[in-house]
Amino acid sequence: MSNPAHPGLVKIGQTSKDPELRRRDLSTTGVLEDFVLEYRVLTEDYDEIELEVHRQLIDSRYRQDREFFEISPSEAISKIREVAGERVESEKNFSKFVSAAESQSDDVIWVLGIILAIFVSINLFNVLGPVIAGLLFWVLIAGILIYRRKKNKSLNVKYFSRSVSKPSFKKDLFKILGFCIVMFTLMVLINM
Repeated sequence: MSNPAHPGLVKIGQTSKDPELRRRDLSTTGVLEDFVLEYRVLTEDYDEIELEVHRQLIDSRYRQDREFFEISPSEAISKIREVAGERVESEKNFSKFVSAAESQSDDVIWVLGIILAIFVSINLFNVLGPVIAGLLFWVLIAGILIYRRKKNKSLNVKYFSRSVSKPSFKKDLFKILGFCIVMFTLMVLINM
């Protein structure tokens, strides 16, 4: 969690309850601004992970009797992921501080997958005909979408901050369906 009243500090702690409830508990009348939930991870051995993260970040600790660290939210998230490793059951990154490499890698995979789907579909158009090529194109795009959703598996977790909107699978599906219709029409027009 971070707090706009304390820029440059991140609170790294554990709770056995919904992190959003914990955030609200901390945002009492004695705090100038509400805490912001940047990231949460669900794991069984949260006590052990918290202690290890705190131990590894000892040089960044603001005070030894507090869970505040002088690091960025993205650095905190990276350290938690590193320590938790395979013990992560689910995670959700609410932070607007996503590393450039992390966001660009997903975009590159998405774009390359679409380019591959277009290339394969156009080449198969003459061999298999427009209907089968169009169906294969749809299957390829659906596969890319499923891969993208599995990568963000934390979307199925029960608790979400009300201030963060859930990405919509239906919206993604309609976007891809519209894209497929446009591409299919273009393939038909090109081969006329």
